[in-house]
Amino acid sequence: MHGVRSARESGGLGHSQLSTTSCHTADKDRYFEGIVRRALEGIIPLSMHPRCSIMVTLQVLQDDGALLSCALNAAVAALADAGVPMTTMLASTTAALVMISPEKPSSGVLLLDPSAKEEVAAAALLTVAHPFHYDATSSQPDKPVVSDALLACHTEGHCSMDSLQNMLEICHNGANQVAAFSRQFLSLGLRA
Repeated sequence: MHGVRSARESGGLGHSQLSTTSCHTADKDRYFEGIVRRALEGIIPLSMHPRCSIMVTLQVLQDDGALLSCALNAAVAALADAGVPMTTMLASTTAALVMISPEKPSSGVLLLDPSAKEEVAAAALLTVAHPFHYDATSSQPDKPVVSDALLACHTEGHCSMDSLQNMLEICHNGANQVAAFSRQFLSLGLRA
């Protein structure tokens, strides 16, 4: 995260780069870059920086699964740490549907935050990014309010609508945990 820079053209998220040293192809890296870029453009008030460019570079040192979720969460953490204004935060999670028995379509197990091995074995993967905020007027101001809306969504593989709905539900529950963790991260950064 290099912060706000002067731009030659109208402002915005000038550059988003995801570099991996794993077995991902360059095409998949560019595809994930696009997802990260669009999600960040959805939460940064770009009109506040009309002649500036924000550059986010993510370097993947190790990939043990849920790469896109990790990249989205890391990008938002970097933006928050750099003090870049955002309209909302986001919490991203990945779920996998792993089939126990190929003969029985109903024998699938849902996994939240799958490992790389579990991703390879999965019949379907779902990565989502939910917006969240903190409501200072509520009785629990430190508890994140995670929306049902999606800022980003990526699927791979095939599954039934019921399985997809279940995957969305566990991803939303996981997003609550990611949002709570990000609150701890932000609190530590403010104290330093």
